[in-house]
Amino acid sequence: MPTEDITPEDARRALSEISAREQGSAARLEWPLWRELVLTGLVSGMVLAPLAARPFDILLIIACCGGILAMVRDYTRQPVWVSGYRKGRTQPMTFVFAGFVIALYLGSFAGYHTTGLWWIPVAASALMFLGFTVFNRIWMAVWRAEIREGRP
Repeated sequence: MPTEDITPEDARRALSEISAREQGSAARLEWPLWRELVLTGLVSGMVLAPLAARPFDILLIIACCGGILAMVRDYTRQPVWVSGYRKGRTQPMTFVFAGFVIALYLGSFAGYHTTGLWWIPVAASALMFLGFTVFNRIWMAVWRAEIREGRP
C-alpha cells in the first residue's frame, strides 16, 4: 500500500493497535510465585554446597544446575520470552546482579573452606534468596515498563 493512500486516521489506528498489542504483551509477562520460589531455592541451594561432604557438594551443584536449566528451558517455550542480556535498562541490571551472584558463590566457598564456619554459606544462601527475589521483581517491573513504552 503506497504511503499516500494512508490517511492520518489510518495511521492513528495502526499506532493504536501496536500500542494495544504491546500493552497486552506486557500484561502477560508474569513470573508465577511458585516458579520464582523454586528458581530462587535452586540458586540459593548452590551457595550451600560447600557444607556438603565430597562428592555430595558436587552432586548438589549438578542437581541445582540441572533444575535451573530445566526451568529456563520450560520458560523459554512461552509465547513471549526475552533474554536478560538484551539492550535496554535491564542489561546493566543483569550484569550488576551477575556480579552479586558470583561474589556470593565465591564468598560462600572461600569463607567456609578457609574458616570452617558453617554459618557463612547459610548466611550467603539467605542473602542470595532475598537478593534474587528482590532483583527478579525489580527486573520484571523494569522490563514490563520497557515493553509498555515500546522499547526493544
